[in-house]
Amino acid sequence: STHIEPLGLGQGLSMGVLNLAIVVPQIVVSLGSGPWDQIFGGGNSPAFAVAAVAALMSGLLALLAIPRTGTQKPRSRV
Repeated sequence: STHIEPLGLGQGLSMGVLNLAIVVPQIVVSLGSGPWDQIFGGGNSPAFAVAAVAALMSGLLALLAIPRTGTQKPRSRV
């Protein structure tokens, strides 16, 4: 949230993107784990693989969705 503060977007955007990065993988796993378990003969490994891929994609989406600010050098206080 400190990176987007100069843009005037507030903490709501950061919290929303973070929430999506957590919720989207959970939804994908909950909807897909049953059929995946049946396809691959049971066990949790297929669900964990889907969760890992979904978490990676959501993390990348979060990195790309948050607006970037220019690189700012820290000001030294004298």
